[in-house]
Amino acid sequence: MTALLLLLTAHFISDFYLQSPQWLTQSTSKSVKIKTLWRRAIIHALLYTLVLTTIIYLTPTSLTQAITAVFVITAGHLMADLCKSPKSNNLVYFLLDQLLRIVILVIVWAVISNITFIDVIGFLKQLITPKTMILGIAYLLVCKPASVLIALALKKHTDALTHNNMATRSDTLISQTPDKTEVELKIEKENNVGLISAGSWIGYIERCLAISFIFMGQFAGIGFLVATKTIFRFGDLTKNKDMKLTEYMLLGTLISYAIALFIGWNAMLIYKSI
Repeated sequence: MTALLLLLTAHFISDFYLQSPQWLTQSTSKSVKIKTLWRRAIIHALLYTLVLTTIIYLTPTSLTQAITAVFVITAGHLMADLCKSPKSNNLVYFLLDQLLRIVILVIVWAVISNITFIDVIGFLKQLITPKTMILGIAYLLVCKPASVLIALALKKHTDALTHNNMATRSDTLISQTPDKTEVELKIEKENNVGLISAGSWIGYIERCLAISFIFMGQFAGIGFLVATKTIFRFGDLTKNKDMKLTEYMLLGTLISYAIALFIGWNAMLIYKSI
């Protein structure tokens, strides 16, 4: 395990702390990109050579295995960097890219540590147990299923609130700015709208944090989440002075936390009973 931790440490240092800002933004020219590729390859080779040298002294790893491991890891990182393009600068690509690099490190670690397929099966059997599956299902439930449930529960209020807000906002903008064009009015409307899907992600995160606090027995953390959300929402609600919007936000928040508490508490009861 020490060897794997050293490899992962080298990976995060070389991929993030020793990475140039130009490579992070992926806005470099072709010539600069080629220079950066070779520079990164050299950095990877030197850093992993240092790590594998340390591993030789800590574990029964031969020099041949260490040299081969440095070559494989450096080549894997170089191939991954070659596949980079400005169009691939998004979260999905980033996660897949990092997963590929970590998988290469895990495979190299398994080979130099003489880990067999039977050992992997035994580890998976210890990892995948009814208790861990209960926790995993709880996190799955508080994300998308809970979001769909909340949306259905508030659908009538959402439709009514959206319709009223659109009508009120349009009338206000027209009455206050009669000399503005339709494009300018449209821009002002869009500026008053929140980020797309941000509300859903806020709900996912707050419910995941809530059940995490339940699993850890830190119920005070849930109060911290509620207080934090209230502080950030208080200004918007006070500015709008809309009782319907305030009641809608309060209702959605209460339903969200009620679902998280229900799922988290019952998951812990099942977890302890197994």
